[in-house]
Formats: sequence, structure tokens, C-alpha cells
Amino acid sequence: METSIPSWRRLGLPVVFGLLCVVLTLGALRMVGGALPLGAKGYELTVPLPSATNLVVGSDVQQAGVRIGRVRSVVRTGSRARALIEIDDEFAPLGSEAAATVRTKTMLGEGYLEIAPGPASAPRLRDGGRMPAGNVRPAVQLDEFLETFTPPTRARFRSFLHGFGVAFDRRSKDFSDALGSFAPLATSADEVLDELDGQQRDLEQVLARSGVVFDAIGRREGAVRRAVGSADEVLRETARRNAELTATVRALPPFLRELRRTADVVRASSGDLQAGVGALERAAPAVAPALRSIGRDVPAFTSLFDELPPVLRAGRAGFPALTRVLDAAGPSLRDVLGATRELQPIMELLAAYRRPSLLGPLSNVGSFSNGTMVGPGGRILHRGGGAITVWNETIGGWIKRLPTNRANPYLKPDGLDAMGREPLQSYDCRNVGNVPYVPATGTGAPPCVTQGPWTYNGRSAFYPRLLPAPVR
Repeated sequence: METSIPSWRRLGLPVVFGLLCVVLTLGALRMVGGALPLGAKGYELTVPLPSATNLVVGSDVQQAGVRIGRVRSVVRTGSRARALIEIDDEFAPLGSEAAATVRTKTMLGEGYLEIAPGPASAPRLRDGGRMPAGNVRPAVQLDEFLETFTPPTRARFRSFLHGFGVAFDRRSKDFSDALGSFAPLATSADEVLDELDGQQRDLEQVLARSGVVFDAIGRREGAVRRAVGSADEVLRETARRNAELTATVRALPPFLRELRRTADVVRASSGDLQAGVGALERAAPAVAPALRSIGRDVPAFTSLFDELPPVLRAGRAGFPALTRVLDAAGPSLRDVLGATRELQPIMELLAAYRRPSLLGPLSNVGSFSNGTMVGPGGRILHRGGGAITVWNETIGGWIKRLPTNRANPYLKPDGLDAMGREPLQSYDCRNVGNVPYVPATGTGAPPCVTQGPWTYNGRSAFYPRLLPAPVR
């Protein structure tokens, strides 16, 4: 057997591998919120909690949305819990009147501990001490949130929900049929509105003159009465000759009776038809361009009318069910006003962000989910159409925000209009002096420009204030 002294290369490889494993282990431990062995401890405090079902080791400790520490351990004591938290040096120590609340920051139930600092003049809690149990506030539940509304609002909301429960009782199939049949009608109605929107100016001119025209026609009550009588005769003759129009003719007599009453009123104030002729002469120049525009759009109207039969069939199937639902929902709709006063400000805020701040992300989601590719055997496969980007802020778990971060949770509605011409505005620039743990990629970080206050509903502030809609 041959023996020899191992070379430095053979000895160095295991040593380097062992050191790499230690570094990776310590990094992983740090990312999940653990303490480094032999590392200096920060300011620690024990917080008694009524429950901590969504708190784990490494959960954030926040103050006004800013991370100021982490949860070191969570220990159950009977029906309650006790959490040991570590506060960063720049935020320590906490005052004796500081309050703590367990909250949830994501839809998946990820929890964090919210700290309210209390008055600055309060005595400080010592390191390793315990927060008074009276300073721990329970999380707000849904029923407690509803209790913040005034008693009349809660009563109207209860009545609203009860009325909808009565309306939809044993009518789920009717409601489903109505929703299923509404899609073709909504699609065709959207096309009609688009066509009318294209002729907006011509239609405005025609409608602006219609009042004068009808007033002039009303002054010739004799001609109007004869026209009504002739129309009644024509409809009766049509009903006798065409059975498919019988239902339409039966619906017309009430309208004709009202029209006769209107004719009597018009007769009392009618004069000469010459005023109507003069009004038509003034309106004629506006009618001609409108007719020419309609002539150009005849193909579009023809296509629309070709698609109307299936829409009408769907309406005959769906509207009776929708009518029954609306008839049953009548009592509850009277209470909608009180509830919508709370919902209207939210919808108005979403409407302010609809272009492009809200529509852009929604369009990106649709584009990402509609990717296709040709697979084996010529099959069309669906895939995600996005691209993964890697930059210095892709890595998570930082103690403080990176100096390159330009976050803005309250971007004003037109905040994206200047994209490409100037840097996006940030909510604040307090992080530009933080330690750059990972340098910026590419050409470096853009300059930090503070957005400042902006005006929403007549109020200038750093973020929008939502108030119940006024009762008119």
C-alpha cells in the first residue's frame, strides 16, 4: 500500500464546501427570521395575546405600515398565546402605552403584529420586559366592523339582505337562466350604442329641434286627430290579416287612449302649423348630414339587424324570469339607498383609476393567460404568456427597503401618464439612504421624486379619503 501526504488542493476542497454549507444555512436562517448563532440580540419584548393562529416565527412587526421588527417565538399558554418579538434598534425601546394587535395582511391569512406607539412622553419598557395585557387589542372581526355603521344603516342593510333572500328563494334556476340569456343582449346593445355614439353630433342636432317640431304639430289638432284615427284603422285591419301581429295590436289601445288625451291637451294650445313648417326648415340642414351618415352606416345596421333574432329569442326566454326576480325584489330595493351610500365612494374611486391604472393590470392578466403554442401531434396547447424578470428587488426578506425601491401604494389616477418621459413618483423617499445590500441592475436606480398630496373629490391629501355619499 502506498501512502503519501495529501495535497493542499485535496484538503481545501472539503473545507471550502463545508464553509459554503455554513454560509447557506445561516442565510436561510436569516431569511426566515431566525437569529444567527453568537449574534448580538436586539431589543426584545414579550407580548401576551388572546390568540395567535396566524402568527409564526419570522412574522413582521409593523408600525404604520413600516416593518420595525420580527416575531422570535410564539408559545401557547392555555387558551392564550405569548409572543417574543425583537424590535430594530432605531425603533427601540417601546413606550409603556404602546398597543399591539394581531392583523392579517394577505388573503392567504399571513399575519403580522401591528404596534401603535402611543404618546412619546410615556415611560419606556425595558429590554426583555413584558407589554401590559391591557395594551393588547383584539383583531377587528366582521361583525365588529358592521357595528361601526349607524343603527339605521345596519337596519336597512339587514332588510336589504332579507329582501334578497326572499327574492331568490326557490328562484335560483330563474336567476341563472336570466344571467345566461343576458350575454347576447348585452353584446348586441353594446354594438348599437357604439353606432349611436359615432353619430352623436348629428343626433344631438336632430333632438335639439324635435321639441319645436312637436310643438308646431300640436297646434294642428285636427290633422293629428285624423292621423290617429287612420292609424287605428290601419292597425285593426292589420290585426285581422296577420295573426302574428295580434299581440302588438292589443298593446296599442292603451297607448292610443293616452295619445287622444294628449291630443286634447295639445288642441287647447294649438295654433297654426306654419310655425312647425318654419321649424322644419331650420332643422332641415341638420337632417341632411344625419341621413347621409346613416346611409354610410347601412351595412353596420344591416349586420346588427341580422343578429337581432337570436337576441330576441334569448330575451323571450330570459326576461320573464328576470321580471319575476325583480317583482319579488321590490321590497328590498327600497332599502338599497342606505347601503349604496357606503359602496358609492368605493366605486367612484375605482372609476377614477379605470384608465390606465386599473385596466392595464387587468389586460396584462388576460394577455398572460391567453398564450398558445403548437404541441406534439399538432395539438394547440395553452400556456402563460408572461416573462420572469430578475432584478435586485426580486430577492425578498430585507430588513429595510432597498434604496432603489420606488413604491407608491396610493398612486394618483394619472400617475402612469408620464411613464417613459419622467420617473414614476414615490410615496416617500425615506429609504434612499438605506444600505444597498444588492446593487441596482442596468443603468442604476431612477431619481426618487415624491408624489406629494393630490386632489380627490375636492380634498387634497397624500391618499384619498372616502366618505359616505350624501343623501339627495
